[in-house]
Amino acid sequence: MINSIKADTLMSPYFYISTAQFMGNTVFILEDCCALCNTVHLVYNCSGKKIGYVSYYSLDAKPIKLGTETVAPIYYGLISATETILWKPDTFRCTPYPQ
Repeated sequence: MINSIKADTLMSPYFYISTAQFMGNTVFILEDCCALCNTVHLVYNCSGKKIGYVSYYSLDAKPIKLGTETVAPIYYGLISATETILWKPDTFRCTPYPQ
């Protein structure tokens, strides 16, 4: 995943990977600070399987279909206290950026 982000030299400065705890497990979140991108922040388990997406504003968010997969919402309030940045590119441009 990191190599894919690095390969996109135009967009890579805006993407980063965070870790957090969700239901007693470590999860990985592909995030960005691109205001014009309209992206979904996907949540992966330790095996690399998509397990959900981050719902920042609603406890009532609905599952969404991504290709052939359906992913459930994970409310940000459930993971925010444990979230830390695992990786960010050398050219990181998110300012102020999450800690």
